[in-house]
Amino acid sequence: MEYIDGIIGLVIIILAWAVYRLYNQVSALREKVFRLGKRLNETLYKVTRPNKEESDKDGWPSIVDVADEVSTKRKVICPNCKRECSSTAVKCYSCGASLTEGADLEWDERDK
Repeated sequence: MEYIDGIIGLVIIILAWAVYRLYNQVSALREKVFRLGKRLNETLYKVTRPNKEESDKDGWPSIVDVADEVSTKRKVICPNCKRECSSTAVKCYSCGASLTEGADLEWDERDK
C-alpha cells in the first residue's frame, strides 16, 4: 500500500510541475500579446495621424478610438438610397445595398 501512495504522490508532483510550466507559458504569451497590441496601437496612431506632433498627444488612443475617428470622418453615399454611410461599412445601414469597391460609389463632398 505504501508503494501505491508513493506513486500517487510522485504523479501529483509531476502534474503540479506540468501545471506550473503551463502557467508560466501562458503568462509569457499574455505578455507578448500585450506588447504586440501596444505596438499595433502605436503604429495605428502614427499612421492615422501623420500631421500631429509627439507633444500634442496626452497618451496613445485605443484601436477602437482610432477606427471610430477615421470612420466618422469619411462618408460614402449609398448608390441605391442616397443615404450617408461610414466609409468602413460593407452594406448600407438603411437599405442593405453593397458598399464594396466594385459598387459605383459617391463620396461625400467633404472627402473631395
